[in-house]
Amino acid sequence: MYSTQFLPFVVVHHIRCQKIFKYYPFRFNPTLKRFVSMNSPHGDRMFKLLLLTMLSYTVSVSCHLLVASMPVAKKFQGFAFCVMYVTILGSSWNYNLDNAHIQMINSCLDFETKISEGEAKLEKTLQVKAMLIFFHILKESHYLIPLACLGLTLMDPCTPPFILSMSKSCSVIRWNGLIILIPLLETYLCFCVFYIGTTPIVYNLFAGISSMLSYFQLLERKISKAISLAEIDSCVSTYRMVQLIEKIMNAFLMESVVPSLICGVPLLQIVVQYATITMHGEIAMPVFLILWAEMMMPPWARWQPRRRRGAGKNVERRVEVFTLGTLGPVCVETERDLPFYSRARPRWLPWVEWWDRRVEYPFPTIFPVIQLEATLNNIVIFTLASWVFNSSIKSLKKLDGTTLQFVRRSVIRKKLKACGTLKIKFGSNFIDSGTPLVIQNFCLNQTMSLILMKEGKRNFGM
Repeated sequence: MYSTQFLPFVVVHHIRCQKIFKYYPFRFNPTLKRFVSMNSPHGDRMFKLLLLTMLSYTVSVSCHLLVASMPVAKKFQGFAFCVMYVTILGSSWNYNLDNAHIQMINSCLDFETKISEGEAKLEKTLQVKAMLIFFHILKESHYLIPLACLGLTLMDPCTPPFILSMSKSCSVIRWNGLIILIPLLETYLCFCVFYIGTTPIVYNLFAGISSMLSYFQLLERKISKAISLAEIDSCVSTYRMVQLIEKIMNAFLMESVVPSLICGVPLLQIVVQYATITMHGEIAMPVFLILWAEMMMPPWARWQPRRRRGAGKNVERRVEVFTLGTLGPVCVETERDLPFYSRARPRWLPWVEWWDRRVEYPFPTIFPVIQLEATLNNIVIFTLASWVFNSSIKSLKKLDGTTLQFVRRSVIRKKLKACGTLKIKFGSNFIDSGTPLVIQNFCLNQTMSLILMKEGKRNFGM
């Protein structure tokens, strides 16, 4: 349930949000054991300014990616980041500082306080264990993705859709002045997007779905132990309280969070599937982890330049280096012309020679990773959301069947008829058991259509 499984994650996440942005308007009160608003006018203004800044950044990089002339491979690479930014910002936009998301969490905590009295602790089901593993992965991704963006920018300033790619002189940028502040500021905005922006997605939608399934598990256990009309009536009251939680949850999720995910994540999956299949030889593999390892090398271990073969005494001295930006050996005039992260290729690292021979068609590792995450989200999360609808139908049928053994059951049956099925809504629709299959069918069909269109244009051009 929420108080036992997910509350520690939410508390730690809110503390980190306050460390990243001092004026984050919500916090956890350890005395009340509930989430409260800060009620600071200055802090509210600063948080609104942050939202406008993130919106301006997302719009600017998206417009530049749309109108700029660059290779199709780079446009797809930048489009993946833009889709993530738009999806996260669209699901977390809260300019009016509405506290609906903390009200939903507090309602779950209050409900669990009432129903857990005198009840044995629920065992962790498979869906709870899977969600906890997913939460641990997301907890690390919140800071790894912004650091990865910083590494990509330092490695290649022309990488779209980042700010420096808007400059025509991005290929000759040197990291030896105040220009280093631009990628640092962009990294800070990415931290704000992925920490503050993902809060309603992860801790309201994902944790809320898992908690609802735990409530149905507790309800079914109470129904199986009921031996009197009073206990059946208590089970019906519990179901109606779960129904109230579902209304509070949908009032917040159905407006922006669920529609953003249903529109954004399948689009992201289509883009990365198409790019991975058709452009794996055009998008260079990001090696920013090698960049960080190289930057942290001690001075005594730095690589020394060597003389290029065939260079005589009367020929100007040139240095052959292994640069991370070009993924291969290039020649520069002197070692001083190198970027601060580049060094000459060492003789004592044989894997560099192996890499030089096999780097002709580097595989784009970012896109398969994003594809895996998007596919898991479209399958796992939407499947769990559909289980809410199926579990409510199962509980109502079980309650109706249990009342048949009693004589005076008319009042209970009238209460049961007043109970509706529970569901995770988006707009006027809801997520049922067929939604994940429909989404995957749509993604695969659109990906195949794009591939066939590309092959058709290629054959027509020939």
